[in-house]
Amino acid sequence: MQRKILIALKTMVVICLVIAIGFISVIQWKGDAIMKSVISIVEKNLNDSLQYDFAEMEWFAYFPSVALRIDGLVLGPVEEPFLKGGHLDVVIRLWPLLKQNIVINNLLISNASVNLIRHNVRWSYEVFKKSDSASTDSWNALVHQIKLEKTIVHYDDHEDLSFMMNINTGKLDGELTGNNPDANIEIKAILEQIETPEFKLPSPVSFETSGHFTKDQVLNVQRFENWIIKLDEIHLKGNGTVRKEAGQNIMNVMITCQNGDAETIRKFIPEASIQNWEAYKIKGKIDGQFSVIGPFSKKVAPQIACNAVLKNGSIQFPGGFKLEDILLEMTYTSPDSKLKKDGAISANIKTGSFHGKSMQSDILIKNLAHPILEVQLKGTVPGQILNLFAASSGYDFKEGAFEVDHLQIMDLPLEKFSIQKWIEKSETSFSMSDLHFNYHNVAIEIRGGNMSLNSTGHILFTSDKLIWNKALAEEVEGEFNLEPEKLSYKINAKTCHGTIESIGSLSDQGQQPVMESEWKMNGVEIKEVMSSFDNFDQTFITSENIKGKAKIWAQTMIPYDATGKIMMDKIQANAAIDIADGELQKMKTLEDFSKYIHLEDLRDIRFNEFRNYLKIEGGKVYLPVVFIQSTAINLSINGVHGFDQNIYYNLKINAGQVASNKLKKVDANKNYKKSRKSGWINLYYVLSGTTSDVKYEQNQKAVISGFEQSSLLKENLRGYLVDKFGYDVYWLEPNEWEDIPEYE
Repeated sequence: MQRKILIALKTMVVICLVIAIGFISVIQWKGDAIMKSVISIVEKNLNDSLQYDFAEMEWFAYFPSVALRIDGLVLGPVEEPFLKGGHLDVVIRLWPLLKQNIVINNLLISNASVNLIRHNVRWSYEVFKKSDSASTDSWNALVHQIKLEKTIVHYDDHEDLSFMMNINTGKLDGELTGNNPDANIEIKAILEQIETPEFKLPSPVSFETSGHFTKDQVLNVQRFENWIIKLDEIHLKGNGTVRKEAGQNIMNVMITCQNGDAETIRKFIPEASIQNWEAYKIKGKIDGQFSVIGPFSKKVAPQIACNAVLKNGSIQFPGGFKLEDILLEMTYTSPDSKLKKDGAISANIKTGSFHGKSMQSDILIKNLAHPILEVQLKGTVPGQILNLFAASSGYDFKEGAFEVDHLQIMDLPLEKFSIQKWIEKSETSFSMSDLHFNYHNVAIEIRGGNMSLNSTGHILFTSDKLIWNKALAEEVEGEFNLEPEKLSYKINAKTCHGTIESIGSLSDQGQQPVMESEWKMNGVEIKEVMSSFDNFDQTFITSENIKGKAKIWAQTMIPYDATGKIMMDKIQANAAIDIADGELQKMKTLEDFSKYIHLEDLRDIRFNEFRNYLKIEGGKVYLPVVFIQSTAINLSINGVHGFDQNIYYNLKINAGQVASNKLKKVDANKNYKKSRKSGWINLYYVLSGTTSDVKYEQNQKAVISGFEQSSLLKENLRGYLVDKFGYDVYWLEPNEWEDIPEYE
């Protein structure tokens, strides 16, 4: 009996093996036919083309299901396909398949590109036709799981949002198709880029996310539950819903953060909002909440609110200065036109220190559409903090600090920030130490100083040293008064081994401020004046060529454009200059006269006094005719020198005198030549062209005519400046110089 049972079992095993082998042979034999049938059914249900490099049926890896394995798949619109490249496993139920019905359970996508792109009204993922009664029996894509490996996802709605992420692993589990998808989602990826009209991700960020997603087609509601997002050292938790109502999407999202890394969060702040933002380094931990509530569309924005606390924080400014030990409370509410809310940002520094000294402040920016600043501040403040507010005004603070006794700013508009507006809206008293900043690329340095400002707009300012570009002023005392549409000032200082006094005003004529000033400089070294002001943008006579003690009286009008830059062609100036015991050295233009005068004399010319007036107008400097007595040559000169370095000078040389001097030896004692302008022969030259290419022409008629016209300009300037400054700027030619025939 036992033997019969064993024989029967062996027979059954053999029969089962034969059946199994036969079944395998049948399905492998029909594999190509089934695969072609599957692809044919899929293609019939596609809106777009389906292309691939290789396809086969995998019967055992997913048993009791089978898989259609495809490599090099291109699915969707040709220009930007929904799925491109890589490997795809479409897991299909076996028994319905044998009846030529397709029920998709799972999708596995690896090493591919997925494009979620909207073209007009259609998305790239809408590759399948709407199901109908004819296809229902053979097409039933009930997908329960999608796995992604090493796949790039690119999203672009061609309106408000685009992003790209590189997914290392991703899994979606649940009911992924049908009218009410319900899925648990897990993704590990790198967010390569994200861009909206207001924001652009500055650098890639790795992240992990997981959560539950449902969509109710009847109620038009999407729910996001128990979402966790990990961005480097930031852990976020969130819940929310998005529902569609009256054609609008309405959001209700809440996200919380605990012990978030401040520097990581900083990456998500738009760079354009703060000048030189990348140069700031922020450390500390942030706790906070972020909510988005209300409708959103192209025309309507939801209400966004955020509150956060920075603990044990620090901010390192450009140049290495650091604000430390910060406890900072921040809030943000976005504008809401429906509720008539303007939106605001507040930042309250409860504790903080700079250079070991404490600082406290309350900052409020309200009406974000047209931002208004309010500040209460006391303590030590790094100068660079002003860059947060003055980014569009031309200021760039580099180093230094303010010791603020008190500062109150009320209702200061930031859209058109200006020093004048700041003065109008502020009360403060503070000292400055080693302050370095640029104003429209002009370097300014204040080494020690004090300033006070009261509500009437009266400012007192002192500084041990003030450097403006290359100009150094010491023992500076200034007084400023804010008047309607004008800031008037008075300032005294020591500079260039002499003294300077100036009074004037800065008026705001619309978008073009104008500075009008009067200047008195006494005993200054002209070489240093020329060097300090970059030779006044000309190269004919530079600080390398001239020396001497000078007295200067000047009246100037300098207009600025809307960006704060000087409008060079609109500058106006009238000045009187008196230079004593002067020297001219290494002037190439004068050396060209070496055939008349000893070259050694021309390379080092001493003159006893230079007195003249000048006028600046229309981008040109006008020099009236003047006689110069020197150790090498006596001459009369007048001319026009353009800011573009084009020149036109008239020159008369006492040729009889220079001819006799040429026959003599070089004058080692550098004695002045006798002050004779006329002689038995004179030379008349017109110098034209540019400072780098001077052209010489002998033309007596042109020179004499130029002198006559110039004399009228000189008299007009003398009368104008005498009225402005008094007798000091009134002088006549010495008697022995009045024998110029051309003046008669």
